[in-house]
Amino acid sequence: MRPRYGLQLHASCWRTPRLMRGVMRTENMMIILIRSLAVAVCTAMLTVATYAAVEAVNSCCGPCDATLCGAPTIDPRGSMKPLLDKAPIVFLGMVVRAETLACCDRWADVTFRISKGYKAMVLPAVTLRTGGGCARPFPFAIGREYLVAATWSVGPPMQYHLYCGFSPLEAESAPMQIRDLDALLQVQTRPEAAE
Repeated sequence: MRPRYGLQLHASCWRTPRLMRGVMRTENMMIILIRSLAVAVCTAMLTVATYAAVEAVNSCCGPCDATLCGAPTIDPRGSMKPLLDKAPIVFLGMVVRAETLACCDRWADVTFRISKGYKAMVLPAVTLRTGGGCARPFPFAIGREYLVAATWSVGPPMQYHLYCGFSPLEAESAPMQIRDLDALLQVQTRPEAAE
């Protein structure tokens, strides 16, 4: 039987049309072309993603991400007891040095001379790293005294960071909070408080 219009009747069933060999070859070529294009696009996307990840690791800034704090926010207008309960380190200190990292202006190392340690601070001075991710460093002023809550990261080298649940307060504008911390510290150090 002679094919008409690119269709040929199948021998076992005269009513079932079947594509001819030349038409099938074109359809297979299109499928192969689409698959090849999809593989090329996926390879390009993986290459770009891998390059970006390597650059983020090699850069001291790291990737810009909106990392959530995870720590409860402590209201400075209330009692300072939650601050002592939640923050690993609490101190009053004067900023003696501040510098941004040479490779990234989103990080800064700020050195404090400790005036008073309220919790876990026995060092005479400490350097905190502030900023990171998409955030800018906290705007500390050299020569000013601040009430600071901090934490540390374990691992070489051990670094101190601002505690994300409490924003540092300038000492001049926080006399009530400092008095409250002093009172809480006296209650904790009294002999009858231990009993």
